[in-house]
Amino acid sequence: MSGKLHHLYRLVCKQKGRCQKPFVSSVLNELSELLEYVLNYSGEGLCYPFELRVLRFYEKCIEIEKPVHDLVKKCAKEYVYLKSLCDVQKTLRLLHSPPRVRGRIHRDAERLRNREKWFNKSREALRWRNGPVPLSTQIQWSDKELQKARRGINDFLSTLKSEQENKDNSKSLIRGLGIIEDRFTKYQDNLLVPNIKIETIKGEKVIELERTNNGVEKDFRACRRHARRLRGDKNVEGIIQREGVGLLLLLNMDISQYVQIVYGSWECMGKRFSKVEKKSLEYADLLLKGY
Repeated sequence: MSGKLHHLYRLVCKQKGRCQKPFVSSVLNELSELLEYVLNYSGEGLCYPFELRVLRFYEKCIEIEKPVHDLVKKCAKEYVYLKSLCDVQKTLRLLHSPPRVRGRIHRDAERLRNREKWFNKSREALRWRNGPVPLSTQIQWSDKELQKARRGINDFLSTLKSEQENKDNSKSLIRGLGIIEDRFTKYQDNLLVPNIKIETIKGEKVIELERTNNGVEKDFRACRRHARRLRGDKNVEGIIQREGVGLLLLLNMDISQYVQIVYGSWECMGKRFSKVEKKSLEYADLLLKGY
């Protein structure tokens, strides 16, 4: 369906450029704006926040159905037939396929919405900002702030428990909430932002990120070793904070599907990065400084 709408969008843009009739031109302009809205993807290549692209596409298609139908009625009143407009309407009707298929599409969309919602709630409970989780020992929390964060996690666990007991929720959602609760309970002592230095009555204490053997952790360790060789000492946290996330994004460039989904193509990459706002860069700088 996405491929069909892309094809129709290119066709409408060509017709718009050649059209000489004011009424038809205005309709094509409106239609191209609607299609551009549906097909636009705002992932921007960020680690987080990201979009559930398929879900957003589905919701946008549902959203433009009425405006497209209104354009068809508008053309009918003027006795104008636009094949591309009718093709767009027919394509959108695919969302209303036979009950069995339509029911599955709606269920899948609802599951994705629930997963996105509880993923964001989990991040809020962990007090993670919309950016990379800092792997640093330079950020300091007072003991009071740490206790406040722990209370937030306990409140979140209580919410999970009550939602699991809610019989109106689907079995899939209840099962997913159970998995989240299990992870939060199992790793409760290590859930707060990793590698932070806190001040307690007995002095300073560092909560370290649990060591793993996964690929990402190996890359960070290799990056640290290289930084130590460059500097000649162990004071490399600044370099890791500045370059670490970039390292992960660079590794993703080897995956052609990642490049296609996030940027569209290598040629589009420069254009996307050139649109980064100054405010976003300032916020990124604050994250790197540990605020």
